[in-house]
Amino acid sequence: TRTREEETMEKLQGLRAMAIDAGLQDKPMYSVAEIEKATGISRSTLNRERYAGRLRYFRPPGMERFVRIRCEWFDEWFNAGTCGGEGE
Repeated sequence: TRTREEETMEKLQGLRAMAIDAGLQDKPMYSVAEIEKATGISRSTLNRERYAGRLRYFRPPGMERFVRIRCEWFDEWFNAGTCGGEGE
């Protein structure tokens, strides 16, 4: 029989599963730095996608540097096969 933890891990997909595999806490939103650690996608790529409006993010009012990305927003972007670069 499987443990409750094994069953939970099977249900997790996308960014949440990658984050847990990378040793991060399971939560609904992650910072750009945490996503970089979990996925290997560079901060510059993630920020370029944010600035281009292709990757949604949350920034509380009055906070300049505090940015969080919901797992489902990242998963939508990632699963869409979004890519950057010239001529693509």
